[in-house]
Amino acid sequence: MSWDIQKLVMESEGILEPAEKYILIYIAINVNENEGNVAWCTQASIAKKTGYHESTVKRRCNSLNKKGILTWIKRKRDKGIFKRNHYTIHCNVLKEMIKNKGVSERTTSMVHTATKVGITESDNNLINNLTNKINIINQKPSHKPRVKPSNNPPTPTPTPTTTKTRISNTSYFFKFWEIIPNKVSQGIAEKNYLKIEKEWLEQPEKLAKMYKNYYNSIEDKQFAKQPAFWLSAKKYEDEQPKKQDNSPADPYVMRLKMFKEAVEAKKASSFIQGYAQRYPSDVERAISEGQFTKQQAIEYLDFRGVN
Repeated sequence: MSWDIQKLVMESEGILEPAEKYILIYIAINVNENEGNVAWCTQASIAKKTGYHESTVKRRCNSLNKKGILTWIKRKRDKGIFKRNHYTIHCNVLKEMIKNKGVSERTTSMVHTATKVGITESDNNLINNLTNKINIINQKPSHKPRVKPSNNPPTPTPTPTTTKTRISNTSYFFKFWEIIPNKVSQGIAEKNYLKIEKEWLEQPEKLAKMYKNYYNSIEDKQFAKQPAFWLSAKKYEDEQPKKQDNSPADPYVMRLKMFKEAVEAKKASSFIQGYAQRYPSDVERAISEGQFTKQQAIEYLDFRGVN
């Protein structure tokens, strides 16, 4: 993983498109700095991890290649099957593009400032000339109060340095996204992930485990919340779903319910009477428990006793 390359990518606002940035960030995460900033991965794996279609990944990689930022070498096995590509991110090219963009922005700002100053000076000269003429006519010199300089210098506004923090938080999200199932709406999911509380944001593995438990607890997966909406609803703060008791139900309880309903209705179907004759020990048990009398069992369940 290369933090320096990730920081460069995040500073390339206005130079790279969003898809190009995400692809470069993922490649940077897989970079081996000891091997010369080389990353080993396939375009299929990049597509899977970033959520983009494989054709989109191919187009954006070609675009980055034309800009001179990204190159790769295709490697083949002995039988002609492609292995993982060897990607190289050229940091010097990206740095130069960022530097040129900064120079261009400063030049534009200076031109605008100079134009504004020139207009302001012309206006001030015109006003001064008019003021002088009015003062001569009225023979009253115009005195303007002098503004005393403040003894307290202005407090410098600290420049926020959020670039590294954002890169770090994006890495947390990628860890979360790599583990969870149901990978849909990645862009919305990332925005919502970066908005959650810091104590949760820095625990991507725990959050991923909680989402997996939630997703596995939903029997019909079409009703399971997507990761993006699970995060925005703060479902991770809910009580964790309890495991269902899959132990087999006691058949006596089920039969007792049928027998009692038949006795209370004073009428039993042939199906229930057949159960009473097939399981006479259950009828005897219900009588001993006081669920109903033996006379009621004979009358409504066609109970014939235990053979």
